[in-house]
Amino acid sequence: MKKFIEPEETMGIYSLPGSKIVFTGENGQDWEQVNARKFLSVGKEYTLKSADVFSCSTEICLEEFPKLVFNSVLFKNKEQSDETKRS
Repeated sequence: MKKFIEPEETMGIYSLPGSKIVFTGENGQDWEQVNARKFLSVGKEYTLKSADVFSCSTEICLEEFPKLVFNSVLFKNKEQSDETKRS
């Protein structure tokens, strides 16, 4: 019997523009990871410019690279600090 492995947490596809997201460099197709790593650093925070949600994937643009498109599964939402969570 195969054991189910929980996938890594990825960003919310309905995150609002201006949201802070972190590049994980994981998930997606190999070519998507390779392409993204040409421009992005794993663990670095970026600002979401826009997201286009499709039936099988979500493409995002970043404020830092507005002309490039990345797969949303390569990112996770930045964790809120305890202080932010209380507000």
